[in-house]
Amino acid sequence: MPEIIRVVAFLLWCNFLPPLANFLLHERLSFPLDANKKWFDGLPVLGPHKTYRGVVAAIAGAVLASPVLGAGWQIAAICALLSMSGDLLTSFIKRRFRLQS
Repeated sequence: MPEIIRVVAFLLWCNFLPPLANFLLHERLSFPLDANKKWFDGLPVLGPHKTYRGVVAAIAGAVLASPVLGAGWQIAAICALLSMSGDLLTSFIKRRFRLQS
């Protein structure tokens, strides 16, 4: 399999895992990353859908899928953490501009 396809599939997998965890666990273990705090503009920092469960699911799933990437589990975990960081940054920016999810 070409390298780029493996990397894209891996990133899609990492971003698919938080919604999958939500589907499987419903509200169990769903603790918002922003602890429901508000930003200076009165809006939530990240919102209720950005949870510890989602970040942990992405990192754990990435580590389990690391053989697909062909890299060590450490690299897979870092890639998943960076992917989730980008997702959180996007969510933060969308909140500031009052855009829909």
